[in-house]
Amino acid sequence: MKKYLSIAMALLIASMAFAGVYTIGTGNTGGYYVPFSGLWDNGWSKSIYTKAEINAAGLNTANTITG
Repeated sequence: MKKYLSIAMALLIASMAFAGVYTIGTGNTGGYYVPFSGLWDNGWSKSIYTKAEINAAGLNTANTITG
């Protein structure tokens, strides 16, 4: 049982390591942490950004997004 708990905790910590906050455009007063926000205030959101906005934010250095 301790082994499964250790694995679950490791996965949880690893998933939080990839979380980040990205501001595209002028930003706003609200936001969510990517990929999720923890504890009891979990939230999900979807947004659509143009290629130009993503490139301007510096998140697409390889310029692989088209359309």
